Amino acid sequence: MIIFHESFLAAKYRCPLTTGIDPHDFHVKGEETLFRAQILDDGFEHSLVVHQDQHSGVIRLLAAVWNGELRRCPVWTAFGLSSEYML
Repeated sequence: MIIFHESFLAAKYRCPLTTGIDPHDFHVKGEETLFRAQILDDGFEHSLVVHQDQHSGVIRLLAAVWNGELRRCPVWTAFGLSSEYML
């Protein structure tokens, strides 16, 4: 579901009919933000955010556009196991 959420959010950003995006659209219910920082990815400034699902403990990395008209638009997301599943 997260992949669909991020894909539709990115599509919403790119749609010329979008006049604004509700700040609540960026948050996924049940996730906690653990870390946020600016990174350079292929020469582009992005924000890197680490989220953790409060129920399962799964970690999610999210890179989003840092500045400009697409600020906060998702670029990529990746998933990792929680520490309880690691050996």
